[in-house]
Amino acid sequence: MKKSTLLAGIAGFVVFYLLNWVFYGMLKINDGNMTEGGAAIMRGDADLLHIHLALGQLIMALVIAHIYGKWARGTHNFMHGLELGAWLGVGFGIGLNLIWYGTSTWLNLTGALIDGVWQVVALGIATGVMAIVTGKYE
Repeated sequence: MKKSTLLAGIAGFVVFYLLNWVFYGMLKINDGNMTEGGAAIMRGDADLLHIHLALGQLIMALVIAHIYGKWARGTHNFMHGLELGAWLGVGFGIGLNLIWYGTSTWLNLTGALIDGVWQVVALGIATGVMAIVTGKYE
């Protein structure tokens, strides 16, 4: 893995982790959209496995940084990264949330859409930061 990809992935991880901590942890934006069954299976704040959350988001950020490095072709600015991140958010945020809504009962449709749109925003911002870092170290 190239140095620029590694550093961009780490930077993207920090941004993505902090954004999600604010959205889900501090603001609890989507808590009211969980079904009763969904609330019953979710871990409480005190029981969250933060190391697993961090590892999952780090892996996502490193993969996205690698994809960005292949996709960018020498263009490294925030808007270019935002574009890729937003498209990934549409596919994996909105797309997967609709699949999960269609196959499970842990979140209502409003919650699935809010979470999907949030993923577009968060992945867009994080990938925009990755683009800047990639440009600095490539």
